[in-house]
Amino acid sequence: MARTKANPDLLDTSIMIKATVLAGVVFGILLIIVGLIRNYLAIAPGSFGDQVHTGVNLLLCWLSVTSAVKTMNNMRKGIPTWRLLTAGFIVPLVGVVLYQLVFLIVSAFKDTKDANATGFKSVLFFMAIGMVVAGVALINLRVKNRKKGAVIEMAFVISVALLFVLLMK
Repeated sequence: MARTKANPDLLDTSIMIKATVLAGVVFGILLIIVGLIRNYLAIAPGSFGDQVHTGVNLLLCWLSVTSAVKTMNNMRKGIPTWRLLTAGFIVPLVGVVLYQLVFLIVSAFKDTKDANATGFKSVLFFMAIGMVVAGVALINLRVKNRKKGAVIEMAFVISVALLFVLLMK
């Protein structure tokens, strides 16, 4: 019986779905744990503890997106770049939606507005951060020359920061 070759596009899609959903669920669970710690410590909105909470969430986003992109690249070396960039916004989307659903349910049972139950803007914010992180991870993975990669990475980060400042005016 003759063996048929696997469809490479189907394989790429399968790897992308598995890696992004798994990383997104792990990201969501970590966000939930950090949110529960925030509730336990009764951190007030706008305080230093709130800023630390945001920083921890951004660190978790960076770790989750980078791990998903690197996992996809290691599982299939020739995976298209657009699939790796797509993982950059799917991972935070899955994670933050899971996080918001849990705290929305918690606030419904407590009949109060939970500080962790944020809106759609936080989903977009984390998706944008995920795209930037995926871009940086992609530069580190695909550019072989370390010096050239560092220059491209710095130019990318500076251009994104300038774009952010110009759009926020």
